[in-house]
Amino acid sequence: MLELAAYQHRLALNLASLSREQLLGILSALVQTQPALRPTIAALLPAPTLDSTLSALAQLERAITSAIPAGAGARPEYVWGRVRGPVEEYVAEARSYLGSFTAAINSSSATPVGEDDLSHPSTTFAFLYALTSSLRRLEVALPPAPSSPLAPGGATATALSGHLLPLSINAWHVFLTRLSAAVNVEGRIMSAATVAGWFQRLEEVSVASPAVAGRGEGPARKAVEGVRDRLKKEVGWMVGLREVGGMEGEEEL
Repeated sequence: MLELAAYQHRLALNLASLSREQLLGILSALVQTQPALRPTIAALLPAPTLDSTLSALAQLERAITSAIPAGAGARPEYVWGRVRGPVEEYVAEARSYLGSFTAAINSSSATPVGEDDLSHPSTTFAFLYALTSSLRRLEVALPPAPSSPLAPGGATATALSGHLLPLSINAWHVFLTRLSAAVNVEGRIMSAATVAGWFQRLEEVSVASPAVAGRGEGPARKAVEGVRDRLKKEVGWMVGLREVGGMEGEEEL
């Protein structure tokens, strides 16, 4: 036991002296040489916080936009080729974040949670909103997707609009199902100001962009509109939104 304690102490001192990049290199090498340790390492890692996730997502988005050639004359195939690496990293990391947040949404724990918890409605909304807003901005910044996934750049475009976007929208609907059950079935109370803020944000990201005039909107805008409309259907009554004869209406709280 003494030898083990001494070893752990030396190991802790050595690790404390390493930079973040060095620690990541060691962890990456360990996972590559011992693949069986991946589940154990994943289980030991702390859950991502909202702030760290949003910061990382913003950096990944900037890496894509920075790779887009300046000027309006670049061929779409060339643009998609330039952004392939950053897009692949963006999609991989975003899928990982979605896994963490979706697992939190699906948690069956009855323990009360705080706003820093991934399963808290405000935290979940903030993450899903940030991700779909990012996808919407990329949809506007990047050229139209090639007509076929086999065309140059087609696989890269499909990774965004054909895979990551549907996963994100599915996570939205899982969230809305749980939210509706909590409010309409379990009788939980939410701040009307919070819900009104959600509607405002979804309205903003649903607005048509002048930047895509002439080539039409992509699937991200329509998908967000669907999320907004379902949110209104499920909990719109909390902020005075209701349907009148099949038409949307408003009333004061």
